[in-house]
Amino acid sequence: MVRQGREFRKPARNPQKEDCGILIMKLSLVAKYTLLLFAGVVLGVRAQAVYAHEVPDAGQGSAAAKSTADQSAAAAADQGAVQMTTDTYQLLYRLDEVRIDRSYLSNKDNIAKIVNHLQRSERIDSIAIYAYASPEGVYEHNLMLARRRAEAAKRFILSNLPDDKKQNPPHIILHPIAENWAGLRLAVEQNYHRADREKVLAIIDDPTISDDTREWRLKNRLSPESWNYIRRNLLPELRLATWVCVWQALPEQPEPEQPLERQDVAITPAQAPVITLPQPPVTLHDTVVTKFPKTVFALKTNLLYDAVTALNFELELPIGDNFSIAAEDVFPWWTAGPNGKKYAFEMWEMGLEPRWWFKKTDSRDRLSGHYLGLYGMASYYDFQWDKAACYQGEYFSVGVSYGFAFPIARRLNLELGLSVGYLRSAYRHYQPDPDYEHLYRDYYNAGIFSYFGPTKLKVSLVVPIVKTRTVKIAR
Repeated sequence: MVRQGREFRKPARNPQKEDCGILIMKLSLVAKYTLLLFAGVVLGVRAQAVYAHEVPDAGQGSAAAKSTADQSAAAAADQGAVQMTTDTYQLLYRLDEVRIDRSYLSNKDNIAKIVNHLQRSERIDSIAIYAYASPEGVYEHNLMLARRRAEAAKRFILSNLPDDKKQNPPHIILHPIAENWAGLRLAVEQNYHRADREKVLAIIDDPTISDDTREWRLKNRLSPESWNYIRRNLLPELRLATWVCVWQALPEQPEPEQPLERQDVAITPAQAPVITLPQPPVTLHDTVVTKFPKTVFALKTNLLYDAVTALNFELELPIGDNFSIAAEDVFPWWTAGPNGKKYAFEMWEMGLEPRWWFKKTDSRDRLSGHYLGLYGMASYYDFQWDKAACYQGEYFSVGVSYGFAFPIARRLNLELGLSVGYLRSAYRHYQPDPDYEHLYRDYYNAGIFSYFGPTKLKVSLVVPIVKTRTVKIAR
């Protein structure tokens, strides 16, 4: 509308500038999705654990570990000097936890037995700890979880050694095993009697599929009731650290015969009995070398923005394990209709957000789980929808963000987030003429707009860019 008979003509949009903006948008869109696709394909190979020696099957945890220790004990016993015995104990863990909870399942009784064994044993030569995670979640996360559970079990054992054994602690070897599939199969055979029992066993035994596919089929091809039964009744006892104690019982030393007369028999050092102890038992595994992926940075796109043709791109850089900085750019830039002035969606927004991640929850070990952030962003915009709305302006916004990121594929995350804050915009209104050749600025419809409340909603696809780090687990 032209107020008080005066026209305020806005210079027509420059066609060359519009074409340039559209070209930039197209090139950016192609580049972004090409990069995301390339990152997803190249980084799709899952980091595998590399062991210096083959790790035995998990069984249901203690069974295989005890069998291997028995072989070691038998080898040492063949030397004939001492009698070897082995003992196995279990420490059970809550879902996604490494803390030893005395109140969880049978831990109270198990801990009492372990402490009693450590206190009463005359000599403990070696302890092998086989730590497992249940077949849930991402493989790399399970492998790291198994390693941390093994380390927690080792700390528990060392903290409960008697003082006289702390000077010369036993030989402790760690064996993290990512997913206890053998234990799950044994548990299904013994304790699962639903109608689809054979179907469950067929999925577990299928040699043509990966473990990720095996887990997906259990979750999606079984009925919800069957999967919930497995999850609630079978999987909890597969999250364990079984340690095997190889105990050397020193033989009783015969008492020397007392001479009838003290003066008649003199025992010289050369005649003193010599007791030869055997060599330590054969080591189960001397070295465990494990490869873990570590997130270097992450590439993101907000699917909600993409759905409304708002080209956007985000880069997040972790600093340490719990802190990160995210930089976001939103750049839709297109016009349509007669003379390119009937519809317009042009905006350039840039933002910066430091974040604090509360807990590492997956193998990518960073940029996952819950986070809290402080954001700041600023933008220039030009929005037009026929004659119903035609505004230009600038705005800035500051506030707080909360979100949660979790893996949805081997090299792909999903991030959900909500931002709340203060937004302030200086706006100007325009009115197009009937043939959309010119836009007329309405000086009486301009001002400052302020708002406090939700400012951003995110459903972002995330591609973590990782590098592999090799960890040698100390004995």
